[in-house]
Amino acid sequence: MAQPRYVELLGDTSLMVAAAHNNVANVKNHIDKAGSVNSVGNTALIIAAMRDSSDVIPLLLEHEAGMRDAMKRTALMHAARLGNYNSAKLLMQKEARMQDKDGWSALIYATVYKHGSIVDLLKDTEACLTTTTKLCALNFAIFIKNTELVEKLLALEKEAMGLTPLMEAACKGDRDEVAAYLEEYGGRQDNCGLTALMFAASHGNSNVIPLLLQKESTLTDSNGLTALMRAALANKHECVRELLDAEARLSRPDGWFALMFATQKGSIESIKLLIEREYDMKNVAGVTPYQIAKQLDNKECMSLLAGNGLQFLLEKKYKGQEDKLGQCSICLDACCTMECLPCGHKCACVECSNRLVDMNRRDCPICRRPIEKWQPIQSIDG
Repeated sequence: MAQPRYVELLGDTSLMVAAAHNNVANVKNHIDKAGSVNSVGNTALIIAAMRDSSDVIPLLLEHEAGMRDAMKRTALMHAARLGNYNSAKLLMQKEARMQDKDGWSALIYATVYKHGSIVDLLKDTEACLTTTTKLCALNFAIFIKNTELVEKLLALEKEAMGLTPLMEAACKGDRDEVAAYLEEYGGRQDNCGLTALMFAASHGNSNVIPLLLQKESTLTDSNGLTALMRAALANKHECVRELLDAEARLSRPDGWFALMFATQKGSIESIKLLIEREYDMKNVAGVTPYQIAKQLDNKECMSLLAGNGLQFLLEKKYKGQEDKLGQCSICLDACCTMECLPCGHKCACVECSNRLVDMNRRDCPICRRPIEKWQPIQSIDG
């Protein structure tokens, strides 16, 4: 593929310009400029790698191998990032297994940018190198959900990542294998703190969750997430159902809980399951799931979470008796689930009763008597 026109940067030398254009003769003529860096910290070799100027790379390697830019990235890392295979093949002779300021290797760059051919080129040499946060290339392949790259890296890096046979069985949803490995590997966590239960929850394998709960209930990963939170994030509502009894009402350090994550992702079925357990919870900043739904302008979630889920719970309680509840006299849409005191008129849904309070409207919509407070309807008889 033809490279776009090279735009010179402040500090570029004649050697750098020659490298950018893959001009062997000019590189030889200006090789005395080797070792210089431009305004962004690039060397002639780095520029050649970025432009896939593979003809001049052998010449420049003799003088600039191992030099880094301002972020401590090598020419090989740039070639891997941009998918320049020919350049990467030449550069790995001198620059393999080097890492940038965050611990990223060329293999990790190739993985994140989904260059499978370069992953194949580098994996045997750079497998198991980890970032400053202890992540390997396999972690990133899993993060970006690239099954092809996961397959390329799994055998080489699963030990570095801390994957156990139990976790692999959980990912597959293989109940027999989970049962066989549970005693030996139950409770172990990978380099991100994930357990087999979390893998099962994220993959939607609800069939193995009851087994895994025996050993891994309530454990959290390095981000403070439980298996239930991960199931909510992935909208795996059958897994949410299996995890409710064991992990509902747990929160991470900032106070976020499963219902908040389900709301953030618009996971309607998960929200319906979680409301009954977590409707009255807030995070440490006082934010509720309803406020998240409102911020995202998700009307369906807002309807479910009106009154922090109280409307949904009351309608669920009186399911099949909606004709006795009647309609809200204000919005004329939702079921009437709130009564005002002391008059006792059943006349509003949760959302409308809250809106009246916010507007400081203190008169009953039916009889105009002053309202002292609103409460969920106590009975639909009479």
